[in-house]
Amino acid sequence: MKLLFSIFRTSNSISAQRNVFNRLYISTPSSHLYRPNNGDTLYRRISPLGDPNASITPVLDQWIEEGKPVVKEELQNIIKVLRGYRRYKHALESVEKAEAIMQKMRDMGFASTPLCYNFMMNMYYQTGNWEKVDEMMNEMEGKGIVFDQFTLMIWLSAYAAAGDSDGIDKIATMMESDKRITVDWNTYSIIAEKYLNVGQVEKALAMLTKLEGDLATIKRNHMIYY
Repeated sequence: MKLLFSIFRTSNSISAQRNVFNRLYISTPSSHLYRPNNGDTLYRRISPLGDPNASITPVLDQWIEEGKPVVKEELQNIIKVLRGYRRYKHALESVEKAEAIMQKMRDMGFASTPLCYNFMMNMYYQTGNWEKVDEMMNEMEGKGIVFDQFTLMIWLSAYAAAGDSDGIDKIATMMESDKRITVDWNTYSIIAEKYLNVGQVEKALAMLTKLEGDLATIKRNHMIYY
């Protein structure tokens, strides 16, 4: 950990932040999660702690001290599995570990791009902490950190999961009014799906109408090109 944070101190570039954040929380396809030959995984170390009152913090600390990666998808999956087994204390400790690293980044002045916020918001979304997603968004706004498309998509999904149709309206409007955000047929299809999730059929149909218009434009441009 000390090595990673020493790298942070040497550079404040976005690429450096991305590099170190990825080393703290590696993003990798689930088929390529860290699985050593001896079968030693973070989940295997945590799962034997059957007592929900036992702390898993020492296990997490030991894993990091051994120089082994914390794969963010794996951490998210562990949290979901632990919640499923009603081991809420262990799931909470996993979340708290991620929050502690995020706070370190804040303290050192490196929580200045959407990257780390997107990870934290996705973790909160995956674990059903909708209020925390809003807190992250408010913090980004307060710091003047510009949302990217991934930020808004996570926020959109969180509102849909919480059954907040007004929130979906808000994100849809933000996406369409922000010239930096690419709103294409795929975006409209996702927004339509979220509206259906909260029972807003007419709004979903309105998005599908926009989707059809976008596809018609693509088809027309394709015909002109050829």
